[in-house]
Amino acid sequence: MKVVILSKPNSYVGREYCAALKQAGIDFGVITNGSPSKTGEAEKARCGGLWEPIVWEKAVEGKKVFHVKNLKTPEFSSIVMKEGFTLGVQAGVEEILRLESIKVFKDGIINFHPGKLPEYRGCSAPEWQLFENRPVFSTCHLLDEGIDTGPIICEKRLKVSTEDYFHFRASIYPESARFLVEVLNKYIKDGCLNSVKQNDENSQYRKYIGDSKIEQLKQRFSNRC
Repeated sequence: MKVVILSKPNSYVGREYCAALKQAGIDFGVITNGSPSKTGEAEKARCGGLWEPIVWEKAVEGKKVFHVKNLKTPEFSSIVMKEGFTLGVQAGVEEILRLESIKVFKDGIINFHPGKLPEYRGCSAPEWQLFENRPVFSTCHLLDEGIDTGPIICEKRLKVSTEDYFHFRASIYPESARFLVEVLNKYIKDGCLNSVKQNDENSQYRKYIGDSKIEQLKQRFSNRC
């Protein structure tokens, strides 16, 4: 079983995932696409400066790192097959993955969506769950050509911070990275990942929750103090 992280160069998520896998002693490769991620400042603002993974160079140190223009190129397929990568991990790629890219992997590509699927597809899933007084889940699912529609492997309730909104946001991806480690350890042990089709009858796509509701969430945290 060979795992590869799929990410934009310098992606916060990619850095977090790579660091977690290295700490857990799980071997992996990295394939990047597109230009270096510039989301750092936005993530710092959203998390109040409380979440910043180790630098990219340190995160991928000692690992095979390949770069392709996009994930639809023959070069991408060639790298996956030559290196024997059997499972991809979506960690902030620049493009929507198409079926031809997904099918290159024997066991597909997994994604960790910070929301309970299929009820919280789309944007602002952590905030929507909190706003609706629901537990905050991460769902590990296989990618297909839809948005958050692929078969579900498993889900986990995240131990997010309730100190304030910024601590809440900053705790989500480190928690998801720990979930990733659990899933990959099971994958390596069992040699496969079982999944079930999503029930579209319960599906709901969420849009960006909006600044007004985020301010309400911040106020809720303040009221708990």
